[in-house]
Amino acid sequence: LLILLSFTGAQRIEMASGTETFVEKDSALYRDFDLMYRQYFGTEAIVVLVEGGDVRIPEVLRAINRLKIGISGTKNVIEVADIAGMVGQANLQASGRDRIPDDKRVIRSLIETLPEEQRETVLPDTRHTAIYIVIPARATDPEKMDVLAVVDDMIEWAEFPAGYSVTVTGDPVFMNAMEHEMNASMGPLLMISSLLMVIVLFIAFRHARWQLLPLPVVLIGIVWTFGAMGFLRIPLSMVSMSAFPILIGLGIDYAIQFHNRIEEEFNRGVDAKRAVSETARHTAPAVLIALIITGLGFVSLFTSAVPMVQDFGMLCLVGIVCCFFSALFIGIAVIYSMH
Repeated sequence: LLILLSFTGAQRIEMASGTETFVEKDSALYRDFDLMYRQYFGTEAIVVLVEGGDVRIPEVLRAINRLKIGISGTKNVIEVADIAGMVGQANLQASGRDRIPDDKRVIRSLIETLPEEQRETVLPDTRHTAIYIVIPARATDPEKMDVLAVVDDMIEWAEFPAGYSVTVTGDPVFMNAMEHEMNASMGPLLMISSLLMVIVLFIAFRHARWQLLPLPVVLIGIVWTFGAMGFLRIPLSMVSMSAFPILIGLGIDYAIQFHNRIEEEFNRGVDAKRAVSETARHTAPAVLIALIITGLGFVSLFTSAVPMVQDFGMLCLVGIVCCFFSALFIGIAVIYSMH
């Protein structure tokens, strides 16, 4: 039941990678940033990079113009800055027509009339150009993802000429990719930690029966920890995800203590039920004291002014408690039933 409940809680885990992970929301610094800057003045940019041959040819500029038209009406898009729009405006002033000229030489002469600082922002050289899609900083992550989805669709619709590559980048894209990498790396992280524990158990615990049993016992505690994260609203951040290898190491220690003690009781020839009670009576208090001492170290992290460090401390504290109870109840019960 606890495992099923943990899966339910794990579905509530949220990723955290924004400003809130570095500064507490009730601090004056965050309030100034959120109210005075992000809510009213702050902007972010999704940048579309086009590279290949000469990006000043009419075909590329028209594709950029199509991309701009497709994106401009999207919710939360403030403006789109690009070389095609600048060329169109320059042509409007020169000839009265807001369009991309067909002649390459005319396009180049129009580009030369643009202010150098403005031109270099979107056209650093003749083989690269950037399209800046400006969105408000107050936009939520789902809203930014909606804009990104539209950008990806419009890139296909714009039909850039063959031989030109289009890359989407910028802060929103980076944050989205970072969250994806954090999710994707969690599995390999736990797998590598588990494999290292298998090697350690084979070497250091080879005298005991069922020498690998502490590992699945601890992994059950890790599953409980994931569930507790969701119910306690502990976000998964760059720092908190590093807690799980630590929890596996500490949890293995707790499981080995109980495993080793009950094996000693069995070797003495005592009754199985008494072996369980003796193990719980003598080993549980000692391991609990070790847990409390370790927990006090994690409690000290709560004094940090950085929220993700506090979350790391809370996650480690909850995790060692889950691993302790898993070793005490699951580990001893499994050894008793197998014996």
